[in-house]
Formats: sequence, structure tokens, C-alpha cells
Amino acid sequence: MNKLVKIFLIILVVIIVWGFMRFVIGGPEDDWICVDSGWVKHGAPATPKPETGCGEEVDCESFLVDNCPHQCVVCPPCPECSSIVCQSEQLCQDLGIDRSWYEGIKGRLENDL
Repeated sequence: MNKLVKIFLIILVVIIVWGFMRFVIGGPEDDWICVDSGWVKHGAPATPKPETGCGEEVDCESFLVDNCPHQCVVCPPCPECSSIVCQSEQLCQDLGIDRSWYEGIKGRLENDL
């Protein structure tokens, strides 16, 4: 194989691996981040700045899925459950579910309709 083609393929593989790591593993780029009990804009979030919740303990389970606050995550309450509820981020992480899981489920459901 030509040396130039090999170099091109190596560069292409590096770009694909970088893109995967950045956009799939890296998580959301545009979001509000809680820093020192205050919200800091990171990128260009699609949602307005949260009014509450930064540095506060919140009972996530008291919220409906559609009103789940930023510091909580929508996920099933257990691995065997078919329902979804607003839960603490730690509980969802312990189940192996990240913050983007619910958005993916909503997108699939909307496509099926």
C-alpha cells in the first residue's frame, strides 16, 4: 500500500477516535454547572439558568419527570423497573445510567410515533 494512503488512514482513525471520545464519552458540552453554590454557564445551554438547586439538597423523587430539576436525573428506580422517575444523579449512576439516557429514550419514542 502506498505510504501516503497509510498516513491518511492513520490520521482518519485518530480523528474518528477523538470524535468518539469527545462527543460520545465526553458528555454534554452546553450545560449549567454548579460551582461554589452558583450556576456557571458552560457553552450555550438550551435551557435557562436554573433558579434553585445549586448547592442545595433536593428530594428528587418529589418531582415529576417533566419537572425534574437540573441536579436530578430521569431514570428507572431499579434495573428491573419499566417506569421512569426523577431520581438523584448518584442513584442513576449506580444503575449505570447517565444524564443523557432519558433524552435518548424520548428521541426514540418520538421517532416511533
